[in-house]
Amino acid sequence: MFPKRYLLFINKSSRQVHNLGMRTREITLGAVAASLVLSFLPLITTTAKAASNALPTAATQSNTAVSNPADLPEDLVALARIETESVVTVQCSNEVGSGWSAQVDLNAQLKSFNYKSYLITNYHVVKDCLQNQAVQITLINQSIVTGYVWAWDELKDVASIATTAEIPALTWMGNQPESGWWVGILGSPLGFPGVLTEGIISSVNPALSKATTSASINPGNSGGPAFDRSGRVVGLATAKYANSEGMGILNGAPLFCGTIVACSSTAAIWNTAPQTSTTDQIKLSLTKPTVVRTDENQLNAAAFMLLISSRNLLAQAIEQTNAAIAKYPLQKNLLMQVLATTPKDPVIDDSVDDVLEVAIFANDVAAFMKATTSAIAGLKVADTKQAPTTATTTKVSPTIKKVSTTIVATIDPKISAPTSAVKKVPSKVVVKPKTISCVNALKSVKVTAINAKCPLGYNLKVVITL
Repeated sequence: MFPKRYLLFINKSSRQVHNLGMRTREITLGAVAASLVLSFLPLITTTAKAASNALPTAATQSNTAVSNPADLPEDLVALARIETESVVTVQCSNEVGSGWSAQVDLNAQLKSFNYKSYLITNYHVVKDCLQNQAVQITLINQSIVTGYVWAWDELKDVASIATTAEIPALTWMGNQPESGWWVGILGSPLGFPGVLTEGIISSVNPALSKATTSASINPGNSGGPAFDRSGRVVGLATAKYANSEGMGILNGAPLFCGTIVACSSTAAIWNTAPQTSTTDQIKLSLTKPTVVRTDENQLNAAAFMLLISSRNLLAQAIEQTNAAIAKYPLQKNLLMQVLATTPKDPVIDDSVDDVLEVAIFANDVAAFMKATTSAIAGLKVADTKQAPTTATTTKVSPTIKKVSTTIVATIDPKISAPTSAVKKVPSKVVVKPKTISCVNALKSVKVTAINAKCPLGYNLKVVITL
């Protein structure tokens, strides 16, 4: 089941939404693919219900602020390890979802039953177990304990579970999330526990305490925590738009108040206190241009990858040029001139100019690769047209004899075409190869062949001999 009010909110554009609870029968052999297709949710016409148990109170000491919320966590591995200790798998009848231990002040009623941890999940994960209110909880170490559904709200799609197991609690009060914040999601998608996905907060609706995220959400994630870079939970992984990826839906932490946790004010859960002082904000406005730009960490990461790939390409170009020098030793000077233009590695000093230096280096590497490729290609063309070193003989037809006589007469007018000599030309003559000089903007090469031609990209300079 899914709250009607929520469906009305997300169906404004006639989009359909799937909840992320998962039936265990969908994990049977041959039906894994079927578990990826989520059932459409019927609209709920009944009123919200909640248990009559006394609610624990929000722990005021859990209110945390996050700095640089758009940045990646300083150590995601360490953060995930800590968060995972607080995340559980919730099984109710055939429904499998996720949950997490919340930092609250347990009341006397909870303590009287020796409950030590207070878990939060989605209502649709536990709705089939409200008759006896018992659910099965699997901890991260795969031990199984029993949980008791303590409170719930059908319309807000939130529920709580009390358990005697001691599970580390997560904070869930702090700054209101905004579009662009980094967010991580932990849970048991498709029944696999402790799976972490990450993304950003795509949009926030403070009035409804809802948010969307680009982080991947799948069946079984329902009730799992969505947390910021400090580890504070901002909401529950609840649903996703049908037939879409990167459109996960979060139920915000303020929805816990008055339903499963007693709060003095919902404003304290998602507070909008500025994260920098007024002085710092003025300094930022004066020193940074007011333009939309990529996050600095992402930009630096992209520049780093560009630097690594450019270095690899440069090394390959140098290696190919050295191989060409070994293959064409007579053209060593030409290739050494090309190597002399090898781009220098940029100086990275953690300044604001680093990204620009990397971009210039990448452009220089591209130009260098083009020059080396062109030079080596020219040598290969010349090599394929290279004439044999020994003289070759060929038969000369009467037509060639006449043309040869005409050429001789044309070159030197004093020499007349001898009548008797023409008759005495042997049947076989030695035809010498000719050598020509070819040039382009960078270099000059000589080509020797019977039908000598300049390689592609070169122009004929002088005919040396015929």
